[in-house]
Amino acid sequence: MQPADYGQALAAARRWIAEHGRCPQQQEWEHRAPDRPTTRTIKRRWGWEELTRAAGGRAWAGLEAEARKARRLALLFALRLAREELARGGGVGEGDG
Repeated sequence: MQPADYGQALAAARRWIAEHGRCPQQQEWEHRAPDRPTTRTIKRRWGWEELTRAAGGRAWAGLEAEARKARRLALLFALRLAREELARGGGVGEGDG
């Protein structure tokens, strides 16, 4: 088997993104397509995050930032609800007596 080069790895990552609409997770990458470099090879030679970021381009980086922001807001909302519930007297030990 011929060693993979950066261009082949980048093209494979771009195909994945086009097919699935998102960057691959490392476990998913290993399951299919023997014609692309392994996760281990990518991590060792070019870096997993670096390659997937390059494959996704600037637009993809913006989408990832939006997803992180949405997740952060959802977590903050859940924490605020929990705090309000505790302030009302609910929570752990409720009903113990």
